[in-house]
Amino acid sequence: MRRLAAALALLAAAACTVPLEGAPCSTDANCPDSQRCDTATRACVTCEADPACTADGFTCVGGNTLKECRTNAGSCRYSSNVPCGTLTCSSGACTCPTNGGSEFVADAVQGSGVGAPFFPSGISSPPQCRFRRLGDALAAAGVYVAGVPGRTAEVRAAGRSGGIMVFSGEQFPLTVTPGVTLTTDDTLPVAGGYVVDLDNAIPVTAAIRVQEDAALVGFLVRPSAAGGANVGVAVACAAAGAAPAQVSAVTVDGKGALASAAVARGIEVTGICSADLADVRVQSVSGAGVYLASTGTASGTPALSLLRTTVTAAGDTGIQVRLDATPPLQPSLSIVSSEVGGNTGTQTYGTPGRRAGGVLLWGLPPSSLTFHSNRIHDNGGDQVVVFSSYAWNLTGGGAMGDCDVTSNTLACYDTGGVGLALASNGSVDARFNSWAHNPPSAAVDFWVATGGTVDTVGGGGDVCAAVPPSSCPLPAP
Repeated sequence: MRRLAAALALLAAAACTVPLEGAPCSTDANCPDSQRCDTATRACVTCEADPACTADGFTCVGGNTLKECRTNAGSCRYSSNVPCGTLTCSSGACTCPTNGGSEFVADAVQGSGVGAPFFPSGISSPPQCRFRRLGDALAAAGVYVAGVPGRTAEVRAAGRSGGIMVFSGEQFPLTVTPGVTLTTDDTLPVAGGYVVDLDNAIPVTAAIRVQEDAALVGFLVRPSAAGGANVGVAVACAAAGAAPAQVSAVTVDGKGALASAAVARGIEVTGICSADLADVRVQSVSGAGVYLASTGTASGTPALSLLRTTVTAAGDTGIQVRLDATPPLQPSLSIVSSEVGGNTGTQTYGTPGRRAGGVLLWGLPPSSLTFHSNRIHDNGGDQVVVFSSYAWNLTGGGAMGDCDVTSNTLACYDTGGVGLALASNGSVDARFNSWAHNPPSAAVDFWVATGGTVDTVGGGGDVCAAVPPSSCPLPAP
């Protein structure tokens, strides 16, 4: 028995000394004392000691090469050479030239962290002078425009070379300040070409925040590992702004490769500025896909626009609009050529409650409303719910008031659901739209609360071609 115990002890001791060569790492501290973390492979490798390295830091080796010493807390002193490229090594650094322009480039692969040895300035060439993180480039751009009325700057993600580039290790929210545009070097934005990874340890308020007079173009936002956010992209303005905040060609994927959604709302617009959303896509978030709740001020009313917006697989309503401003401060609202399908719709509105799966219009109507060419279908509950005691105009059709390509499609109802539900005692003009039946009928295609009125045909009896249940589900958006 004693021999067996001794043998087990020897095996246990041997197991404790098995080298972790090749184990994944992010810093030297993740590796055993006799190894270091290779920055290129992110794996532990054997430490080739350099006795001359007594402290962490950089020294020049010739005019274009740096020697970097690392000590791994004093137990693994090693060195590696860092080429300066076209830069000149001086005083232990290959300092980048000052950025004399308004463009700040970020590159997650070839770019450099802030500080030594390159002190990146955001110039495009040499690549080492690009910022490694979007947040650092945004901070530099914000300093450039601050205090100079009318000055603008562009932060440009670059270097993906036909594949994808993932920005990780960012500090959230990434804030796009007034006068700054965060974009990519793609001539035409490529879906998923440039990715912002939510790899933070705990959920954050927002992944990206866009302020007044700012723009966000061409990124995919998604969670990874344990990361997540309450909002994928938040448009939040402190001032009305001279121009609308813009979000275009942006995708918020609330789940990514995770088993369940880790982003609650996809895109949220609050505050007092105008906002233009175009060609955005929200998918697999746990709450509402797009939430609009902007309000006006005594000096003006904002304009909110959704153009070619796609929302699918949201855990609640696809698009929620809540306008509580008192007249005449209500924003104007435009929802055009948008695709809203396959969203769950968990909350109910009115008495008896109606589930809003596709689009919810809540509160006072906007100062002006454009609502046409939309396809709202295959959502849980009702396709559109109006929860208001006021008059809303949801007519499709062109300038002549007829059925054409600008008519809205309200189809493929959920069990017990309808195309349009008026959940309060207001009124809705819903003529010149396509329903599941022609003509649409009460309690089948639309539902009206006590005291409310819904017009689907008008005096001329002009109704649009039906989208029968046999056509459902419609192609996924």
